[in-house]
Amino acid sequence: MFVVTLQKYAFRLLFGDNLENLVVRDEDGDPLQSSLINSTGKVDSIGALELHFSYQTEDFTSFDDAIWVVNITSPVNVTIILPENADFLDMSDI
Repeated sequence: MFVVTLQKYAFRLLFGDNLENLVVRDEDGDPLQSSLINSTGKVDSIGALELHFSYQTEDFTSFDDAIWVVNITSPVNVTIILPENADFLDMSDI
């Protein structure tokens, strides 16, 4: 027998204060109900084993001499999606 219970969790996003287009999905890629006020939010996990957060922010980018710079330090794995046709020039040690 498998029982699914509705659970609400509060979360604080790791990066950025100015966030747009927040989407929270479970391990199967199904969207979950979430809300965000400032950088703190709530998500209805509906028994999900994993939560995947996706959002847009410009808080860790800068424009320097015609080059966009991304500067981020993370304790967890992060995926950064660059615009189509972007040229990748250099990356520091990981």
